[in-house]
Amino acid sequence: IPANAGIQRSTQDPPSWRVFLFARPTARPPLPQGHPAKTSGIPLPETRLSRIISRMTSALFPSLLGDDVWRALPVAVQAMHGDALTLHANGQADVAGVSHWPARCLRSLLGLPAPGARQPLALTIERHGMRETWTRRFAGRRMQSVLHGRGNSTLLYERLGPATLAFALRRDGDAIDWQLRSLHVFGVPTPRFLRGDVLSRSGVRDGRYHFHVDVRLPLLGLLIGYQGWLVPDTGGAVPNE
Repeated sequence: IPANAGIQRSTQDPPSWRVFLFARPTARPPLPQGHPAKTSGIPLPETRLSRIISRMTSALFPSLLGDDVWRALPVAVQAMHGDALTLHANGQADVAGVSHWPARCLRSLLGLPAPGARQPLALTIERHGMRETWTRRFAGRRMQSVLHGRGNSTLLYERLGPATLAFALRRDGDAIDWQLRSLHVFGVPTPRFLRGDVLSRSGVRDGRYHFHVDVRLPLLGLLIGYQGWLVPDTGGAVPNE
């Protein structure tokens, strides 16, 4: 066998790895003057990370509803669900609900108000990005819930005592329709038939922010129903800088 057998290589052999390692990259021709990539940079495609970062730097309701829907809503709704870091509002609510013992116990567990007409209502909203803490005081009785988003989800989550509700927000005329999608109690999902019927809307009536909530559960009946109006205290609102 010749001493140089296996050393000589055909010109058809693939190039050596050294060629790939040490070869100079082919020069890219210069961009002409006025090319958009030269003057303003090439825009990067939107990624999941960029959408998450956008959510973290924007307000909860405008982000979940989208710009077009948000801008179409009345000023009174935008004022309540905007980006002020702290918002105080005052108004009045009519609260209804069945009076039997199981319903009273459940209302107490969830921190819901007792039934009563024309109750004075004070609301404080504290915002931290995509997280809002709502503290309501019905005739002195405190009801607090935490509203937030989750990652890339378009749902609004509200934690009320041991219950976590997920809503899809939809525009219905000049109002926001909160459509219940899921309910977890102590972290356990509840089947659809146990959620009952939930109505939740926030809109405008007589030029003021108006809300209407109605929750009816199987066997229990009307757990809670309250509707009324709120007017923001603009002097106490802290704008988002």
